[in-house]
Formats: sequence, C-alpha cells, structure tokens
Amino acid sequence: MLKKNQSLRSYLRIFSLLFSLPIIIIAVSARMYFNGPIIKEYINRHNESVKHEVAYISEQLGQIEISSSNLGQTFQKEFQLTPIQSIGDFQQINRVAQQLFFFSSSNSLIKESMLLVFNTDGPFVISEGGTYTLPNNKRYNEYKITNERSYQWKTNKKGETVFLQDVSGVASEGTAYLVTIIDKSEVLNLLKVTVTDVGSVALAVDNQLIISIGELFNRQNISQYLDKHESWQEKLNGTTYNFVSLKINRLSQNWYFYSATPIDIIVKPILFFSNIFFAIGMLFFILSIIWSQIFAKKTYQPIDNLMIELFGDARTNNTGNEFEYLISQWNIIEKKRSDLEYQKSFGDLKVKQAILGQVIEGKYSYLTEEELKTLLIKNHWTNKIEHYKILYIYLTGNINDSEEVTNASQLFILENLILDIAYRAFSEYVVFEYDENGLYLFVVNSEETAEEAFFEEIQKYVNRVIQKYVVVAVGIRETEISQLASRMIEMKKMRDYQKIIQENQVIFSAKQKSVNDYLYPNNLEQKILGAFERSELSSISLTLDEFIQNIYKQNSTTGVMLLALGHLYDQVKSRLQQQHVSEEHYISKKTLMKKIERKVSLESISSLFFEDYLKPASLLLKESHHSSTEEAVYQVLDYVNQCHCNPDLSLESLADKVGIESSYLSREFKRVTKMNFIDYLTDFRLEVSKQKLAQSNMRINEIAENIGYNPSYFNRLFKKKFGITPGQYRKEYGEG
Repeated sequence: MLKKNQSLRSYLRIFSLLFSLPIIIIAVSARMYFNGPIIKEYINRHNESVKHEVAYISEQLGQIEISSSNLGQTFQKEFQLTPIQSIGDFQQINRVAQQLFFFSSSNSLIKESMLLVFNTDGPFVISEGGTYTLPNNKRYNEYKITNERSYQWKTNKKGETVFLQDVSGVASEGTAYLVTIIDKSEVLNLLKVTVTDVGSVALAVDNQLIISIGELFNRQNISQYLDKHESWQEKLNGTTYNFVSLKINRLSQNWYFYSATPIDIIVKPILFFSNIFFAIGMLFFILSIIWSQIFAKKTYQPIDNLMIELFGDARTNNTGNEFEYLISQWNIIEKKRSDLEYQKSFGDLKVKQAILGQVIEGKYSYLTEEELKTLLIKNHWTNKIEHYKILYIYLTGNINDSEEVTNASQLFILENLILDIAYRAFSEYVVFEYDENGLYLFVVNSEETAEEAFFEEIQKYVNRVIQKYVVVAVGIRETEISQLASRMIEMKKMRDYQKIIQENQVIFSAKQKSVNDYLYPNNLEQKILGAFERSELSSISLTLDEFIQNIYKQNSTTGVMLLALGHLYDQVKSRLQQQHVSEEHYISKKTLMKKIERKVSLESISSLFFEDYLKPASLLLKESHHSSTEEAVYQVLDYVNQCHCNPDLSLESLADKVGIESSYLSREFKRVTKMNFIDYLTDFRLEVSKQKLAQSNMRINEIAENIGYNPSYFNRLFKKKFGITPGQYRKEYGEG
C-alpha cells in the first residue's frame, strides 16, 4: 500500500510538472532575460555608488583626524614654553584663531573649529570667528573625552558630530580641547547622490542616528539595522527596497552608513507580465503538492511524530519541508551553543587575567605554592602548571620612515596579532597587563621550539602590518607561582637591555648584565656644559654626538644610554637653576626619557635630546645671562661714577666686585655701552676734568690727581682728546 501511495504521488507530481513546465519556463525566462539583469544592474550600480560615496566620506573624516592631530601637536609644541594664560593673551590667541581659520577652510566637511579652555580663572573659547568667555565649566562634560585617550568622536547637545583632541599643553593650567564640528549639510549633499527622490539614507555612530534623509530611517528603528548584511532587499509598505549597510571603524567607534532605494518602481511593468505566467505555474505546483501531501501523510507520520517530540507541534513549521526545518532548528541550537561557548571563553579569560593581577599585587602572599596552584586551577587554568614564562612584547622605531599611527591603534593591532599567533604556538596563555608601549603575555608549559617560532611570526607580521620594529623580552622559566611578582618586576626593567639598533630584537632575561657597566665621559660633559653656558649651539650639537657615540661604544643598551643622558640632563638643569630658570619653561626629564626610549638610532636620540632640551634650554640660559649681565654692567657704571678718582681702578677689579669673569664682562660691557671699558673710563674722567677746569680754581695738577692721572699723562690725554691743553681750555672756558 505504501508503494502504491508513493507511485501515485510520483505520477501526480510528474503530470503537474509536465503540464505546467512550459508556463514555468516562459515565466522564469521572462524574469531571467528581462527584469533579472535590470534588477541586478540597478542593485550593483546603487551599491557601488554608496560604497564610493562612503569611502570618500571616510577618507575625508580620516583627513580631518590627521589634520586635527597635526594642528593639535603644532599648538602644543608652539605653546610649550609660553602657554596661554588667559583670554587676555591677545597675541597668542590671534595666532590660534588664524590657524583655526586655515584648518576649517582645508576641508569642506568642517563646519567650524575652536579651542575650548577650561581653567580655574574662567573657561573661554577661541574660534576663527572670535574669542569669548563661558559663564561656567558646565560645557566641560559635554566635550569631555571619555575613552581614556587623547581623541574621540562625540555628539554635542546640539546634535552636531564633533572630533575632540586633548591639547592641554596649550594652556598653562586646566584642560584644553581642539574641537572640530562636522558640517551635516555637506555630508547630506554627498549622501544624496546615492538615492532617488523616494529613497532614504542615514548615518549613525555607535547606534545613535546622526543624519537621515527620507522616511525609512529614524531614531526609533535605526538599531534594527545594525546586524544586517552589507546588501539586502526588503519590502516595506508594498514597496521593495534595496538596502545597503556599510560599517566603518573609526578610532574604536562604529560608523554605520545606510541607503535604501526602491526597486519596484523600475521593474514593475515587467514583473506584471512575468508574475502572471509564474502564478499559473505555481498554481499547478501547489495543487500537486496538496495531492502529494494527502497521499504521503501516512508515510510521513513517523517523521511528524519525531518533530513533535523534539520541537513541539511540528505543524508550526512553515517551511513545508520537515528536513529543512530540522536542519534549521539544529543550526539554531549550534549557534546558541557556539555563543555560549564564546561567552564562557571570554569570561574565563577575564577571570584568568584577574587572578594573575591579584597574585602580582600580593593579595595571596599568605598562600603556599600548592595552594596558589590550586587557586589558579579553580580559576580556569590548566590542571598542571609545570612552568611558566612572562613575555614583554613592545614596539620601537618605524620601518622605512613610515608614518606613525596612534598608540591606541598600535596596541589594538599588536594584541590581535599576538593572540592569533599565540593560539597556534602555545597550549595556554593570556595577555594580562598593558603599558603605553606594549603588553605582557603569560605563557604556561611552553616549549623552546614553539617559542622560537612565535618570535619569528611576531616579528614578521608586526613589521608587515604595523610597519614598526618589535622587541620581545623573554623572562626566565619559572616553576613557582609565588615568584610571579618578582618575575614581573624583572620584566619591567627589561627595556633597559634593548640595543639601540634599527632591527627586531629578542632579549633574554637570564643573559643580561648590569646596566651600570660603563665609564661616564666627564670630559665630554664638561665640554657640553661649557658650550651650553656660552650658548654655542653648533659646539653643543657636535659634542653631544661625540658623547652619545662614546656611551654607545661602551654599552649599546637603551638602559645605559638613558642613565648617561639622565645624568647629563641633571647637570644642565643645575646650571639653569643657578640662573633661576623655572622648570616650567623646558621639557621634564620624565617626558624626555620616554621619548628617547622609543628611538632606535643614535642620530634620532642625539637630535631629540638637542632639539627638545639642550637648544631651548641654552636659549633660556642666554636670555637669563643677558638680563643678569646687563645689571652687572650698570653696576660697573655706578662704580666708575663713584670711584673714577682711584688711579688703580680697572676692569679686573670691577669684575671681582660684580662677580663676573673679566673677559666676559669686557664683551658684555661693549655690547651694552657700544664702547670698550678703558675708552669709557678715559672719556668719563676727561669730561669730569673739563667741568673742574671751567668751574673751579683747583690747580691743573690737583685736577689730574683728583681724576686718577699723573699731571704729565693727563696733559697728553687732554690735548689728544680735545686738541688743546688743559691750561688753554681754562683760559677759553673758565669762569674767572
């Protein structure tokens, strides 16, 4: 009976197919050869248009980020020595406003740029259109960067999209933000070209609608499109739309671009005729399916019972195919299982990181070694930790002078590369700590061959992807968890053993010597300090190169170089303090050493130390010297006025009085008075003698002795200077 039912069902299906086959073929042909290519071409053209415009907008936003970053760095460098104190610093504010004007004019998507300064004296705004104060600091939270970086895209209270950059170095105190406001109208003009009059476009940032055209996208429904594929079709209110969704990650923020264009308007006439043929064919297919289902009911009954047992009432299946429904349900179960496994894996990873951090902090110092290993096992680590290592992986200099990316981007890419390569190399590992240059990897039960392969892969992919050199510092193989904190302290010092070379490096902790293994070049230091006090910049630069070469030849590690340059920094700082030059006016030691730490060539180290510290410090010292020496010169002039009658009066004796070396005083005296000291003293004494000759009855010999000369020498000087003798001058100009 079952075979007969199956045979009759087959005959019905064959009859239905043969009868309706010509109509189906015609309908399918009409779809394929008429509206099929039209729809496909329309969709492809629309998709490419959207991608092109979105790529252009993304490129412009990237240019804005780069230009804003460059402007922010320019501001901070320009006002490093003389930061903006208040809204009354008109000259500095005018420079800022002028640069903001040029920056705003550099890109059509920029509506406005401004510098917001929030300080205790009163917040104020510097913009291309003017400068004005703010009544209070309430707008600080509106523009505050909240992602623990120096830059962020945000939306202000007016609904405007803004790019923020922290440039607090511009102001003397408080916080300063460089704010770039995006012109919505310009973005809309670019997006409008991707839609027809009845289409819609939208732009959303982190699930928040920023801009929209048309009626399809609004703040209430925008979230439902976040997980959609790049292109799909959807019918809304009787109209079929082609949707395009593009996602772009900008500085760890997701930007979504949406476009929807109706398809039915173009293909509606063709669809009308093809649907008639298609409907007739489908009618015969439906009838054949109904008859086949009636005769196959008993045959399919066991399957129906199984579906009911597994998933409930199988009649809720709308697919018409129990096996497809079974497969779809199985796929749903598999996806849920995969999601649960991922959530568990992510949770386990966080627990592993947390427990390692607590051990390093010493929260479990009271536990024995066995108790510590048991604690790690309870927190999702392997059942048997035979040994472990700590790897410190960090980035150094650029390859081929490529442009640097932001530190946040570097670390994000570096972490993903490390996790991907470590997955293939090690059985158990976790990234458990970060710093501004790299990250620390905790590896359990690793083999040396696997470690060597890991080092090679890291170097290859970091060089290729990030375009930077990479250093891998390798800790010793440790078996005791209780020593983890000590091992971590050692790893934090490993950067000192990095060689100053432009290449990748692998540094092993057990093979390193003390960073104090060098002889400090005191003679070169004294040459630098001497040239520094004389403000001889070329001599400073050349001797600094020699100083750095001397250190490098003895010990080529970064730690020794930092130690030596740190000592030289202190000596220069001491000279500046003696002249009362404030530390606020030059770069701090901590900041300078961090910059040097990232350099991988002697030339870049020397240039950085000279340009960022010695050169500006020398100029500051020179300004201070001019101020103090001018005061000393005026003291000398007072001494000459009071003691010109002293025959032993000399430049050397006055130099001792004012505390300045005589040759230096001689140069400064001539710079201030435009005369040599001896010429000034002679002219002053002779002018005094003229006054005494004309207004007193003193004898000429007495006058000569009174101004510090013997009579015969006085007579010769007077005649040489004025062309007549003192006696002749008295006869001609004397009062009596």
